[in-house]
Amino acid sequence: MNKKFLRRAALALSLSAGAFGLSQTAEAGQPYSSPSQWNNFRPALDEALAAEDAASTTAKAKSSIEELPAPKPTPAPMAAPSNKAHLNQGYPTDAYSGAHESTAYPSATHSSGNYSPVPHNSYAPQGTYSTMPSPNVGSGCAPCESSMSSPSPYAHAMSSSWEGSSSCGSGDVGSCGVDTNVRNELFPYFGSANILFMSLSEGRGRNIATGLGNDFNTSIVDPGSSVGFDVSAGRYLGNGCYGLGITYFNWDPGSESVTRLGTPGSIRATMPQYRDASIDVGGAGIDTVYNYIDGTIGAGAGGVRATRDLSFQGIEANLFSFGLMGARRASYATPCGSNGYGMGRGLGWGAGHGSCGYGGAAGPLVRASSGRVRVTTSHGFRWFQIKDSSELAYNIDGTAGYQAEDIYDNVDTENNLFGYQFGGRLTYCLGNRLDFNIGGKFGVYGNRAELRHRLGTQTTLAYPTGAGTDLVDTVDTDTVLSTLGELDLGLGYRISNAWTVRGGYRVMGITGVANAMDSYSNYYTSAAAAGTVFADDSYVLHGAYVGAEFNW
Repeated sequence: MNKKFLRRAALALSLSAGAFGLSQTAEAGQPYSSPSQWNNFRPALDEALAAEDAASTTAKAKSSIEELPAPKPTPAPMAAPSNKAHLNQGYPTDAYSGAHESTAYPSATHSSGNYSPVPHNSYAPQGTYSTMPSPNVGSGCAPCESSMSSPSPYAHAMSSSWEGSSSCGSGDVGSCGVDTNVRNELFPYFGSANILFMSLSEGRGRNIATGLGNDFNTSIVDPGSSVGFDVSAGRYLGNGCYGLGITYFNWDPGSESVTRLGTPGSIRATMPQYRDASIDVGGAGIDTVYNYIDGTIGAGAGGVRATRDLSFQGIEANLFSFGLMGARRASYATPCGSNGYGMGRGLGWGAGHGSCGYGGAAGPLVRASSGRVRVTTSHGFRWFQIKDSSELAYNIDGTAGYQAEDIYDNVDTENNLFGYQFGGRLTYCLGNRLDFNIGGKFGVYGNRAELRHRLGTQTTLAYPTGAGTDLVDTVDTDTVLSTLGELDLGLGYRISNAWTVRGGYRVMGITGVANAMDSYSNYYTSAAAAGTVFADDSYVLHGAYVGAEFNW
């Protein structure tokens, strides 16, 4: 055993001396082998020990009667290859499978705990050389420069093809990225027209007079259901990306008038402000308007007539956009291989970590090829006008009909709204021809409200009691903030590619406006107070409609 131990120690010293000599040779400029050429799984010490064990076995065998074959000689140390192989340090190359692998090494017979293999990255060269990083073989992804130079996600989304069209890579591409060679050119104009069957909804109103029935109030002259219309025309812009349209709306229910007859002296006006206004009718003497109506002076009113005239109209211009919804997200246009989605590709954090298969809220979109949903949005400006006129006439002259010497109380309001509105319409295809739509608009407007008030006969004006010549014939204006909103539900049936018949129900609400019937003041402290405009009322219009759309 001692002799065997001494042999192993001497062999270890000789190997150390050989390694020292190789390092001196490398320092002298001799070529050195790349670590990738070493056999890290068969260290030289293991090889030498295995050779010694084989020699010991041979010696023992010679002492026996049977002759055994001589053992194979220990392989000579590897010659240092050219320094060129060092450029691929750390990466397996084709040189690894060359002649070096054909050398047969006997297996070691000692315990693995008696030594530690030299780590693969433990070599630190002393010479001056540079290494170039090698790409990840088989990743299939483009270099970082490709992902950094990929098109903008917005440009990619805009270049996506529409439903049923081919890729925009062929043919002429319009401003929306639509392949104009796939479809016929879009007819540039569109339009629609609807007949409206609308009604006005308001509150109960205020009482006008007693002695003429309990229902004799201002709501008795609210307009009923009547016919209106709207008509639209427009043009597509940007190869169908946008549309510019103009719409005119008109609903004029006309004038409503109700006359109630009673016994003179039994009719009492329920307008307390009449006690604050004085008048001289036909030289009968100065007295309050209230006393002339109830018969305190003169014969009194034998009948009362309430009249109202109301009209709505408006013009709006809207810029439409199309193609929202009915789409799906897509990843950025970065070339990727089959393993571009693995965790080894990273989480898409910046250059060098992979960005294959990622998208997001601002990423590209692919328009649906069979979606049932279509959305149209609009931004625009609108002018909307409301004219509301009311008259309360009291027959006090004792003759049939209303003459010049009867008393008339007139209130006229006019609202002119102008402002911005936003709208949209969602269309859901129920079949190849039938669709359901829900739409709406909402706008914020500046409203210039005007009120004109006159009280008296056709020849004589009333005035606040004690005010003398301060007559009740005034005009007052104010500018307030108003809102207007629309809600539309309907069905459409496409009778051809150009025409669609549509019908539904529409509700329109307007707030921040002056209403004639609610503009009667309760007190006449002055002529100005008698005619002050208060634009704090509202209107609600609703009703069915039916119409047709062309190319829309």
